[in-house]
Amino acid sequence: LGARFRTSMMLMRWPGAMRMTTNARRLSTATDVSEVIKKAKNIYCVGRNYVAHAHELGNEVPKEEPVLFLKANSSLRGVQDEGSTLFSDEVHHELEVVVQIKQHVPKHTCLQSPEQRWELISGIALGLDLTRRDKQKALKDKGLPWTLSKSFAGAGIIGPMCDLSEIDLPFPYSDLGFSLTVNDQTKQSATLGQMIFPIPFLIDFLLSYQHLDAGDLIFTGTPEGKQA
Repeated sequence: LGARFRTSMMLMRWPGAMRMTTNARRLSTATDVSEVIKKAKNIYCVGRNYVAHAHELGNEVPKEEPVLFLKANSSLRGVQDEGSTLFSDEVHHELEVVVQIKQHVPKHTCLQSPEQRWELISGIALGLDLTRRDKQKALKDKGLPWTLSKSFAGAGIIGPMCDLSEIDLPFPYSDLGFSLTVNDQTKQSATLGQMIFPIPFLIDFLLSYQHLDAGDLIFTGTPEGKQA
């Protein structure tokens, strides 16, 4: 996170890097990823949260509420860990901003401002939502849930979790940029301001259905450029 943040990505047998860019100083408060994974009771993931990504998959762009799915905790890996299980050649990378919930938040908690919603976040990171695209299509064609295309060993990769206080950008961080580079080519790039449903909205939406627990993770959606 920050102009200097660069993490080597080797799990998919290609040299790559994912980074966030701000005008911040080099960040130094990254949390041990193994602790992040250990605390993650629930992993919520948002689909189709960038217009161009919805279009590249031929999907309808959501207008009223986000598309949500879950990953199992056992699917999570640190960015330097081994253990991704790739069942086919059609595994797509989906770079996402990931936020961690700081504390237990009861269902229907009334939050008055975007600032209050961001105060519920203990850290921000980059992650990869690895997707078995062929399996997903086969399951969708049968009208079945597509959990197995999104939740398998190593399907959720997490980079260092960093403190929000080190983001040197005006609130609500709309200009926070992030990108994925594979073999020295930028494959995905976006800013938080391009999200259809911003992070405070996602928190409110989740709280309308259930409470949030300390350590829960939210994968906030991927921009275009999902090809492996």
